[in-house]
Amino acid sequence: MPGMSGFEVLRVIRSQPTLEHVPTIFITSLNGE
Repeated sequence: MPGMSGFEVLRVIRSQPTLEHVPTIFITSLNGE
């Protein structure tokens, strides 16, 4: 994701009272050429 890491997105989600208890799963990969 350009401009924001997955951890930053999670931090924003967790800072919202209505979303702080929503379960999250992160799936990562590396882009290889």
